[in-house]
This record gives sequence, structure tokens and C-alpha cells, in this order.
Amino acid sequence: MKRIIKEFKSTPSHVLALISEQYPYGYDDTHLVNFMNAKGEYQHAIEVKTEDTVYLIKLDRHLDQHFSDFLSDEDETREELEFDEAFEGDEDED
Repeated sequence: MKRIIKEFKSTPSHVLALISEQYPYGYDDTHLVNFMNAKGEYQHAIEVKTEDTVYLIKLDRHLDQHFSDFLSDEDETREELEFDEAFEGDEDED
């Protein structure tokens, strides 16, 4: 199994989507993985698993805002699709 450490800002969108699936109610301290990087600095990350890869997504002070923006965009798209699907075929023919 591959293990990849990524900065949040360079995380592919499919992995961001997995974060929202694997942590639907957000994350807290119990979800954090703590490790020391090559510079001897402590890092905090959340773990995201796929069939063949374990990603550690490093957290920074901007993560909450970036992830909130991502989820907001995802929710808006989902709401637009649900709205469109709800009204498909409801057009009146005169």
C-alpha cells in the first residue's frame, strides 16, 4: 500500500471528495495523526484511505476555510442538480 503525504493546497479534488465522505461530520483531535517531518517539526494530518493508498493530508491554519469552501461549492452543485431533477418533466405543454 502506498503512503503519500500531501499539503492540503496540492491535494487532488478526488481526495478532497474522499475527505468529505470519510469525515462527513468534520474531524476532531481523535482523527488527527501526529508525526515529525524531516525538519524535526511536528505536523498534524488527517488520514484518507483508498483501496491502494493512504494519504496523510497535512493540516494548516487555512485548511478549515479551504475545506469549508470546497464543501460549500459541492453542496451548491448538489442542490442545483436536485433542483433541476425535481422539475424535469414538469413543463406544461400548451
